[in-house]
Amino acid sequence: MINNKKIVGAIFDFADRLTKLPLAYKVGSGYETARMMAILEGFANDRGLNIDKPEISKWHLDDIELREQYLSLQEAYENIQEAEEEYELIKKLVQDHKMNYTCEFCKREFSNEKRLINHMCEQKRRWNNRDEHHVRLGFQSWLKWYELSRTHKSQKRTYKDFMGTQFYTAFIKFGLHVANTNMVNPTQFIEYVIKNGIKLDNWCKDSVYENYVRDVCKREDVGSALERQVHLMEIWAEENDEEWTDFFKVIQPNLAIKWIRTGRISPWVLFNATTAGYLFERMSEEQVALVDDFIETPFWKLKMKRNEKDTKFVQETLERYGI
Repeated sequence: MINNKKIVGAIFDFADRLTKLPLAYKVGSGYETARMMAILEGFANDRGLNIDKPEISKWHLDDIELREQYLSLQEAYENIQEAEEEYELIKKLVQDHKMNYTCEFCKREFSNEKRLINHMCEQKRRWNNRDEHHVRLGFQSWLKWYELSRTHKSQKRTYKDFMGTQFYTAFIKFGLHVANTNMVNPTQFIEYVIKNGIKLDNWCKDSVYENYVRDVCKREDVGSALERQVHLMEIWAEENDEEWTDFFKVIQPNLAIKWIRTGRISPWVLFNATTAGYLFERMSEEQVALVDDFIETPFWKLKMKRNEKDTKFVQETLERYGI
């Protein structure tokens, strides 16, 4: 049997469920609730009743009112059930959508795609810079350092591993140093500093690199030294619209000193090129002293005397091109 307590209680339950839905659903599916509550309020006002749940049992509705409200209530419940299901689905979609606006590096969440795109945390910046030349040099240097510093084999390291390491900044700085100095064989340099126990913070010091260059030049085979020198001359000639064979005749002394002290100009060529005299003629006494201080002339004179075959090979090659 339908009674007033059941009907009124159901309407209050319906109203309670509706309050948990957003305004958009109240406007649509909530129409029935508003109508039901209006009926109850009108009924209560007419009879001087309190529209609170404890007072429901005191209400007395006739059969016609009960029947009309029951039919309306059935329709209203169907509507709100559909609204609740739709709302839960939309909530899930919104939640899934929000996940797409989460920074994969710092896990910070954003309300829309534009905010995520404009967001720039440190890890995202490092990832975005991964293809820059000095960053790639820093990464490759870190891989070599990691390989040489470990006594046991470990799994392959990735750029994301590099991003998270405490040495990231130091190796990026080193990569920039490698690029700016056009370093001779960076991998060999890393082997040199590790072998000699040089701290990472000192890798970018000019004195460390100059000592490394001295070591490389002293141990480098003559063929590699000559090949490097010819390649440098050709690049210089193209950039300056000069003949590469006029290298020592035209190059600015300050640039030549820099390239000598960074190992780009090998003593093998400097001491055996007949045109090298044109360079020294254009140098001041202070500039000549900088070259002598770095090259260690007595060592090279002795080395070339002991390796007459290599010395002759360099001299004949340079003479063939008029250098």
